[in-house]
Formats: sequence, structure tokens, C-alpha cells
Amino acid sequence: MKKAVELILEVKKNGDEVMVTAKIHNKGTGHFLPTGSPMRNMLLTITATKSDGTLLKQLSGESNPDWAGNSGGLAGSPGKGFAKLFVSRRGYPSGKTSARFHSIYPEPYWRPANMMKDTRIPSGATDISEYGFSLPKEGKVSIKAKLLIRKTFATWIEGKFPEKFEYILAEKEVKL
Repeated sequence: MKKAVELILEVKKNGDEVMVTAKIHNKGTGHFLPTGSPMRNMLLTITATKSDGTLLKQLSGESNPDWAGNSGGLAGSPGKGFAKLFVSRRGYPSGKTSARFHSIYPEPYWRPANMMKDTRIPSGATDISEYGFSLPKEGKVSIKAKLLIRKTFATWIEGKFPEKFEYILAEKEVKL
């Protein structure tokens, strides 16, 4: 699968900002990426740091969705999520003895659900996203991008991450 995806990272200084363009090319799968079970999802993470490891402030660009999970600190961090997302057609019991109903997001595909959106990358297509970070007055900057594929949504198994929950499909680093 690593051969089927290409991650391109372009970084340039623009005044007091570092501008980052991430391109993900689905070059060899013949299908959407990720594919297979609708539980599979993919995350692009962008990390911008000073030479001492301090994170740079994100000024523009997307953030990873809530379903990226809080355990790894990815939800709300710079990046983008790719998945086929479903929403509930009706609620489900919130506990064995509770009569209240709630839904979870994204809704498991095996429950009565409707597809809300599909953010996967079609075969042969390239997804392009841009991010801006504050540029420190002095010192070097490192920009790292990782493309992760996961077996299921982190919000479904929060705090119970099994081994081999996610895999790195591609990663790049640019230093300024």
C-alpha cells in the first residue's frame, strides 16, 4: 500500500509565516483511499517545530477531525482526515439499563445509518491542503508530515488502542 500513495511536502517562508502545502496522490490503487471496511480511515498530520522542539502556532489551514481521537493528541491538530463518514438514522441505548438514546460519530456502518460525506481520495486523484504557521524570529524550523492509515476510528476505541492500530503510509520532513 505504501507504493500506491505519494506524499509531497512543499514549504516556503512568506514574511513572518511558514507556508506548507501537502499533496497526497493516490497513484496506484485503482480505488478510493482508504478503502475496504468503512471503519478504515486515514489522517494527514502536519507538525511545525522550532529547533528546540517547541510547536509553532498554526495560523491557517485545516485541523484533524474529532474522530482522530484525543489519546494521541491528533484531534484538532494541524492536518486532515480521510474517511467515509456515516450519521445515525436513530439513537441507540447509552447503557444497558438506560432508556436514553444517543448517537456516536461517526456512526458505525452496521447500524441504520446514512452516509454524511466521503472525504476519501479517488484513484488517480491528488488531494492538496495548505497550512500556515508563525515563523520564529530566529532559529531553524522543522516541518514534518505523516500520512497514517487506521483500522478503525479512534473515537470508537478511545483509551483501548490495540497493537497495530495505525500504520504510517508515508512521511516527509523539511527543515528551514
